[in-house]
Order: sequence, then structure tokens, then C-alpha cells
Amino acid sequence: MKEQQLQQLEKQLELHNIELINYECNVFEPALLKLNQFALEWFNTNLNIDLKDVKVDFNRISILPKIDSHPLDIYIHQNYKDYSYYCELNWYSSIAREEHLEHLLYLSLLGKVAENFKAIQNFIVHILLIKYKNIKNPLSEFYNEQHKIEDSITKLKNEIDNENITEYKQPGFECMIKNCDECDWDLDKDNKRKYRLKEHLHTINIKFGASKYDRIQVKWFKVIGPAKYNKIKLEVKSLTSVLNPEYPSSILSVSKDTFYFFIRSVFMWNTKNAEVLSEQNKERCEKYNEEEKRWNE
Repeated sequence: MKEQQLQQLEKQLELHNIELINYECNVFEPALLKLNQFALEWFNTNLNIDLKDVKVDFNRISILPKIDSHPLDIYIHQNYKDYSYYCELNWYSSIAREEHLEHLLYLSLLGKVAENFKAIQNFIVHILLIKYKNIKNPLSEFYNEQHKIEDSITKLKNEIDNENITEYKQPGFECMIKNCDECDWDLDKDNKRKYRLKEHLHTINIKFGASKYDRIQVKWFKVIGPAKYNKIKLEVKSLTSVLNPEYPSSILSVSKDTFYFFIRSVFMWNTKNAEVLSEQNKERCEKYNEEEKRWNE
């Protein structure tokens, strides 16, 4: 039942993301370009200047001069007492000499902005910010809905995991730790590197005592059940014991916290992380082989 709900939510997220991308690309971004152009024309007309561009964001207006220099940034803040908006001017500071034409032009622009700052602030707060919110709010709603669906998926996955992990805790449950593929290399007949996948015999650490040496890298284990002093008893085998049957297994009594942490680590590795890491190492090998091929051409 929950697996079906998960599939439905994942399908819902997929369709929602298509709608989001469509709105962002075909509605929001063109509207933002028009708003930037509207702001550019206002600044050029009212300040009698010739700017390269103006970029509008929810908390900053960037004024880009035609000269090659830093932008003038006007930051938009909200007063925490009455929630009114106000602006702050941020500029690039330097030293200018007669031959530093770009710096002098930049200072000239800064002077015009400072001289008209009250009018600029009124334009930003009462016109530009309202227009920006009108095109941004629908996009924000798309992202809010996306986050809600993602949160529901995460919550449902955790519920499914918690139900499945219960099996790992039952007396009599036994499990072999999965191996994974790792990226390795050797030299071919032409003495060139060749990357390939190599099986890694993975183990998971469990601590059973107070000393830092009281730990075993487990390859196989079996849950025996409750032990004295509110502990859990396990039969475990190291990699050496698995590869050499004549080596005996070990019986451990561990605290419940240690047991739960170990069981979750095993569950996450065997059901997800081993496969993910193997796929990542596969892609890494392919990437490295492509790089070696280009290098040797």
C-alpha cells in the first residue's frame, strides 16, 4: 500500500516539475527580462545616463554601467518593526587618477545615483518591488508545492524503511554484507592506464567494548536475541572467517544503541548505498577511460 502511495507521489512530483520548468522558462524568465528592461529605461530616463543593464532580484537591484567595472548594488531591506522597505547603496571603492577613465566614469554614475537616491528608493519600493513580486510569487508557489511533495516522499520512504528494518532486528535474522564495485586500474600491453571495475569486499564496523580496539569489521552476522544487562547478542563473522570456514565466528553482546546503529548501517548499505556507490564508480571508470583516451590521442 505504502509502496503504491510512494509511486503516486513520485509520479506527481515528476509532473509537477515539468509544470514548474515550463512556467519558469516560458513565463517567469521572459517577464523578468521585461522587468529588467523596464528598470533600465527608468534609470536611463530619470538619471539621464546610459547604462548597460539593470538586474532585478527580490533583495537587490544591480546597476551595470557600460564601462567595464563593478556594478552598483542597491540592497532592499525590510524594517522589522513596521515591515516597511528601505534601500541601501553598495559601491566599489578604489583610487582614481586622471588616466583612470573607467573609475572616473564609475564615480560619476555613483554620484548621480546618490543624488537621486530618494527617487530611486521610491521607484524600487513602490513600483519595481511590487512588479517583481507579481511575477515571482507564482513561481514561489510552484517551488513550495515541490518541497511539500518532496517532504511527503521523504517521510513515506522513512516509514517504509522503518517497517523493513524491523525484519533485520528479529532474533534468527542473518545477513551477509553486500559487496560493491570500486574503480581500479592497471597497465595494458601499451603501458597505458586502463580503468576497470573491481569487486570490493565490504564490511561494516561494530563496537562491542569500551576500548577503541574492541571492534570488529563484520561481513556476516546473525541476531541471537536479548542478553544480560539490557544488551543484544549477535553472532558475527569477519571477512577472514567468511573466506576461511575453519575460522570460528564470534559471539558479541552490544548495547541497544550500538545494535540499532549497526542494523541501520547494514540496512542502508544493503538496500541502497552499495548500489549507489557501485554506479558512481562505474561512471568514474568510464570518465577516466575517456580522459585517458583523449590524453593519448
